[in-house]
Amino acid sequence: MSFVVSQRLDSVFFSLCKGINTPKSLAAWLLYSHREFDQLLKLAPRASDYLDHRSFRDDYLVCEYLSKNKALPTGIDTSKVAYDSFIESEAQCARANRRIRDMFDERSKTPLFVCRVISSAQTIIESVLGSAVPCEDILLQSRWGSGATATLKGASVSYQNKLREKQISCTPDALPLIRAAAATDYGWLRSRGIDAEGPTSMVNSEFAVVPGSRGLFVDKNAKTDRFISAEPSGNLFLQLGFGSAIRKRLKRVGVNLDDQTINQGYAARAWASGLATVDLSRASDTICRELVWLLLPPSWAHALDSVRSPACQLDGKTYHLSKFSSMGNGFTFELESLIFWALARATQIVRGDAQGPISVYGDDIICPSGLVPYLSEVYAFCGFTLNDKKTHSDGPFRESCGKHFFEGYDVSPIYQKTDLARIEQIRGHNRLLYHAVDRGFTYRGICYADRVLRSAIKHCRDSASPHRTPLIGDPVERSLDGGYVTGMPAGRATLPGHRRP
Repeated sequence: MSFVVSQRLDSVFFSLCKGINTPKSLAAWLLYSHREFDQLLKLAPRASDYLDHRSFRDDYLVCEYLSKNKALPTGIDTSKVAYDSFIESEAQCARANRRIRDMFDERSKTPLFVCRVISSAQTIIESVLGSAVPCEDILLQSRWGSGATATLKGASVSYQNKLREKQISCTPDALPLIRAAAATDYGWLRSRGIDAEGPTSMVNSEFAVVPGSRGLFVDKNAKTDRFISAEPSGNLFLQLGFGSAIRKRLKRVGVNLDDQTINQGYAARAWASGLATVDLSRASDTICRELVWLLLPPSWAHALDSVRSPACQLDGKTYHLSKFSSMGNGFTFELESLIFWALARATQIVRGDAQGPISVYGDDIICPSGLVPYLSEVYAFCGFTLNDKKTHSDGPFRESCGKHFFEGYDVSPIYQKTDLARIEQIRGHNRLLYHAVDRGFTYRGICYADRVLRSAIKHCRDSASPHRTPLIGDPVERSLDGGYVTGMPAGRATLPGHRRP
């Protein structure tokens, strides 16, 4: 017998579609069974076509369940799609750089409204960061990350190897800063065999000066991979210090990047409160160089420019970057959050007629719905593109930071990102079962899970399995996709067949 992907995934998806039992679920199964995966990945319910959240939630689940599954034989070269996106992002940044430089030409046709927003955003950002870079604070917060670097990858990625790397990789502009950071870090110096007392300057042979980062592609979804940059070790150490400093200063003005539930809470209330959820396409890859120099105080722009990677090695080629930074850089998340928030807040101030909260977590933005057309104009000038699929300013649907709502009701789907084999079978089973529990209800202390998913759950486990896992009702003690069990409940309630990897 020939299977589409595997016997287990086929039977689970068939059972899910059969349990949902709607025209949309029938279409999903027909596309899957006939291997029309490109059409399956495009299948999506239109929120305005639904009268209640339950019917939308069902169709949304069946359309999203396999949308990130890398096991689907789609025939899509996801690495090429990601590479093409990288090239397009560079071209978009180059255009934005020229547009921003032309602002200062007397023949400039930059709209007055955009100029006023830019001026207001500059004031806002300086009030957050201050005019001077807090060097001591940044050095104290600089640290080693857990990921790969430009010169360390695979099994070599460990804190020990980063401390004792034969030569610490860094870009030319970052060399004086990383040398200064190590000057009084005696633990780091001793780990490298340098028994120092007092300020110490490491010799040049301790460093490997490189042109920039190492580009690579990692899994994202069934349509494309994600581009990230593995930064030079020394640069990343410093970048994380700058990121922490920006994060701390944003928190002082109410932008808490340590808590994405703030955005999720706004998204839940957005439909009733007249708020929009805004998302940007390729946000991290389209922060152009000139925008950072335009918006940030000169001392901050110069300092961040000193520790960024001006070039990227990708597929044997060196690209001199038009972007300022990308994913993988230690301060990109904080920098983009600062820029998106400041531009949104400045747009609101200049307009004066779109009152309401503004909340930002990376490129997940919450703002009054009436502000979206004006914010779109400002972002477009700065080189950013609104993601129309994930931006919602009218209708009943909103989404932000992984949570999805229909008229304020949680309709967040789950995703099966790989085949249901080995340990992933257990995770996939738990994911479905927890989702059924979340969709169900509790009556007189008894939890009733949604029976629509019952058959899919059954096909996702071995019927003879004796394993039972405690029922955990608190989503905080589970991973976002429900596949892991990370905490233990106070009681001993369990669900039959519910297993822990």
